[in-house]
Amino acid sequence: IAGQRHHVVQRGNNRQDVFFVDDDHRAQLEFLREHCERFGIAIQVYYAYVAAAYGGLQILGLSDPHAPSWIGGRRFGDRANAAIVCGVRAARTFLPRRASGKRPRGDRMADPQLSPTGRLDQLLATRPDIAVMAPFLAYLLLLGVRDLLPYEWRAAASAIRGLGTLVVILAVRRHLPPWGKPCWLIAVPAGLIVAWGWVYGQHLFNDWGVPHRIPLPIFPGQPEIIDPRDQLGVRHLYWTTVAARIAVATTIVPIVEEFFWRGFLLRAMINWARFEKVPLGTFTWLSFLGTSLLSTLEHPDNWAVSIPCWFAYNGLMYWKKSILCLIIAHGVTNLALYVYVVGYGDWMFW
Repeated sequence: IAGQRHHVVQRGNNRQDVFFVDDDHRAQLEFLREHCERFGIAIQVYYAYVAAAYGGLQILGLSDPHAPSWIGGRRFGDRANAAIVCGVRAARTFLPRRASGKRPRGDRMADPQLSPTGRLDQLLATRPDIAVMAPFLAYLLLLGVRDLLPYEWRAAASAIRGLGTLVVILAVRRHLPPWGKPCWLIAVPAGLIVAWGWVYGQHLFNDWGVPHRIPLPIFPGQPEIIDPRDQLGVRHLYWTTVAARIAVATTIVPIVEEFFWRGFLLRAMINWARFEKVPLGTFTWLSFLGTSLLSTLEHPDNWAVSIPCWFAYNGLMYWKKSILCLIIAHGVTNLALYVYVVGYGDWMFW
């Protein structure tokens, strides 16, 4: 009704999601701006809280529409349908229609000509767990490259591991959970404290006679401590290896580990089937203790200090609820550890 205020509620069919990725929010705002200018609509209030919007609800408070036909637009609906039909949740184009205005029946199925990127988006749209696990698994898989190459090629092995994992991160980046805020003033000191605790704690546990390697049958024997200078000398080959290892440890490793541990597993141990519905930083004792204990399998040679380290990282996640904050803290921890190792020659942590 022209000249009257309207309260419009848009809800997904059967309460399905309305927005899928951040680009959807931006697209909807652009559609609103365009149609407000076209029909002379003044928006009084716009509600689109993330929790409600992703759950399939958005509320628009609109005032003073000047045209009788302004309600009923389907721009975003077409965009969302295109995303679902094509399997690309960030679709930017719309599906073709027949002259009658009805969508062709064949469009209800995935496009057989979908590009490899589109097919990947289609998979990740239905399996968000793959997006957060793939970089971590790729990194673990590429760890085996170093055993296939001579020791003198360790720098190349680190580069292959880092670049290969980076490719996977870039491939799934649009389907990762929100990164959050950096929180530098919290993340940097936290990372330094964890690095100090890792070194001090490991030496303390050694003095107490705690086994260096986790006492499980799948991890037999004791860790072998190798000084890379004995294999590489102290010239350019050694420093290239050190630089490559530190670069990967302070950039790629924090990203893959934090998205896996804090972005996925910490939530999956609350609701495995729909982990993406669990808000980041949700606390339960099972996930808090479970992830901390499981971290020992990733750090079998430092298992005793891995548990309190994960306590600290999990606690930081509960506090700041930001994966980026954890990535920075984790990167600072790794950087401080490697600076200590190279500076003091404590190769137990290499």
